[in-house]
Amino acid sequence: MMKKRHGLLSGVLSFKIVNTVMKNEILAFLSYMVVSKHHGELDNFANFISVLSGDEKNKTLLKQQFESIDRGKLQEVITGLGIDFDISNYTVDEFGNDIDYLTSRKVRNKVKELMGFETFLLINFLFSLLIFSDKLEAIYNSENINIEDFIDKNTRRPKLSSDCVDKFKEGLEVKNIRMAEWRNKAYQDVLNSVENLPLEEKILSINLPTGSGKTLTALKAALRLKERLIEEKGYNPRIIYVLPFTSIIEQNFDVFQKVLGTTESNVLLKHHYLSQRVYQWEKEGEMESLSDSVSEHLVESWDSEIVVSTFVQLLHSIFTNRNRKLKKFHNIVNSIIILDEVQSIPHRYWNLVRETFTAMQGILTVILFL
Repeated sequence: MMKKRHGLLSGVLSFKIVNTVMKNEILAFLSYMVVSKHHGELDNFANFISVLSGDEKNKTLLKQQFESIDRGKLQEVITGLGIDFDISNYTVDEFGNDIDYLTSRKVRNKVKELMGFETFLLINFLFSLLIFSDKLEAIYNSENINIEDFIDKNTRRPKLSSDCVDKFKEGLEVKNIRMAEWRNKAYQDVLNSVENLPLEEKILSINLPTGSGKTLTALKAALRLKERLIEEKGYNPRIIYVLPFTSIIEQNFDVFQKVLGTTESNVLLKHHYLSQRVYQWEKEGEMESLSDSVSEHLVESWDSEIVVSTFVQLLHSIFTNRNRKLKKFHNIVNSIIILDEVQSIPHRYWNLVRETFTAMQGILTVILFL
């Protein structure tokens, strides 16, 4: 049975290649961890050692798998990825030595020293990138669809302008002039703060009462921050807007659709336990719905410029070892996260949420509390 499984073999090969090319034992070990488990759930650190050291049959079967590799085809893949590694020079004896090294006290001690929250986040990020790509390729292969078309469309991310919020506001009917003036003042105050905000500040707060138009204000602020980060820092963050209840998600999603003027899923996406798993985008002037399997995968991976979802979905995508939950984690990294109605989170979780997002500042663009 193990001869058919490739996770552990791929993990050891990943360790060798990363260690050779990057000369970083820790990153190489993390690569071994995520690759060896890419068809299952992330495991306890100790189990990554025991699976190699506890059973001589495992080692023997691994060596047999290694000997049966088509090195020519594997080298084509390695070279095609631009990796400077010659698989033909990697002998069975060296492979066995690497297995022994992976289980050595030296490596274990090095990795244990780094086992903190930052390493936890890095493992989740690497695992998420791998399983998202692996699952997507498997789906396209099973349906005999050319994945190159998807990659071409997916990597040309849509451009969003924060001006769309201003244009939408201009078209709104004014029923109460004093209320409208008050809302516009609050709107401009927030935008002035965003324009002058040092981009190094990661945790922000918009304190506006209900009825002040904070949904549109928050969307405008996030879109303007996105523009500034593209212009000044050279990277393009996604926007994740999370709320406590599905009913509010539906309301906000409908508003965002009107503001953005599109139903394309790669621009705007909603995700909660009741939402449909439908993914569509424009192709050659017409709206194209992707297959059920591809749609489900992309929706659950939050593959969109703006995602509207729940606190539960967000937190369950961080505090988990589950394969299915983690496949969206790479899209959470480097994103602008808006936490609306954050006070509705049960108070027993407040400390956890505060400590989590404080620790995640290094991998998130901005965390915006409403």
